[in-house]
Amino acid sequence: MIKDMTKKIILFFLFTFWFQSFFSQSIQDLYVIGKKYHEQKKYNEAATVFTEIIQKAPSENAYLERAKNYYQLEDYLKAEKDFLNVLALAPDKIVVYYYKGVSNLKMGKLEAAKKDLTLYTKIYSKDAKAYYSLGMCYFLKHEYSEALKLYNKVIELDDKNAYAFHDRASAKRMLKDIDGAIIDYSTAIKLSPNEAFMYNNLGSAYRVKKEYDKAIETYKKALELENSYMYFNNIGQVYMEKEEYQTAIRYFSKTLELYPAFSGALNNRGKAYSKTNAYRMAMIDFNKAIELDKNLGIAYLNRGIIFEKKKDLIKACENYKKASELGVGVAESYFKQICNE
Repeated sequence: MIKDMTKKIILFFLFTFWFQSFFSQSIQDLYVIGKKYHEQKKYNEAATVFTEIIQKAPSENAYLERAKNYYQLEDYLKAEKDFLNVLALAPDKIVVYYYKGVSNLKMGKLEAAKKDLTLYTKIYSKDAKAYYSLGMCYFLKHEYSEALKLYNKVIELDDKNAYAFHDRASAKRMLKDIDGAIIDYSTAIKLSPNEAFMYNNLGSAYRVKKEYDKAIETYKKALELENSYMYFNNIGQVYMEKEEYQTAIRYFSKTLELYPAFSGALNNRGKAYSKTNAYRMAMIDFNKAIELDKNLGIAYLNRGIIFEKKKDLIKACENYKKASELGVGVAESYFKQICNE
């Protein structure tokens, strides 16, 4: 009897040991599979594998690995939930605050992102990418001086980071340091010469300085890299400022070929038509712009100006009033000059 009991106990422990070993091995195998999928950028498959691991044996590492895959899939809400699970299990896992911070940044939760990334950079003070993301938080909150300091830190740690130079240029531009912005945009382009948006923003900096030929040349370099309606529109605006209205019309027309529903370009072309006294064509564009965007105040103002030229003061006043209500400051002075209420 005792021998039978002893045999049963021994068999039970042997079975338990075998089961635990098999179970443990299967988890290890799943980790290998999940990480392999991640390396192959098969993030959905990887997330599924780590979900299976979590169901079998939830741990901070499993949650973290799944969160990283949700992060790559831009499912930031699910990623954030997993990051919180990691921190619940391992509060000292500071690296999570970087991914959590960037997820919050992507979701537009700027204050939460700032808090996470600030905490992370206090521990990992040499991580350039974290300072870069933190700089983006401040930039998006229009805190340009703070953003500038953080981009300076990024460049101090990584002076080959084209995006840091580009974003520092944008911060300088917002702070009215146009010369500094031009230097940084130019450096960014040297480091990464195939980014159309960098040429576009450099062109816009030249435009602010009224260096129109340089602006046009730079916008055209952007167009060589990307056939974007926005770059055509920007060139058209430069020609408007140069008072070369027919050329401006051509560029706005090209903009509208690529994006027919772009109300801003319709307004721009309408204004160019009005400058050449083509009032009928201008009115068609202003009407279409307003049809597409009922809140485009500048189009009401420009339409009001044409009504005034045509001596239709009632309609002119209606449009000036609407433009003023929509926040176009100059519209009020137009209204006061000809309208009585």
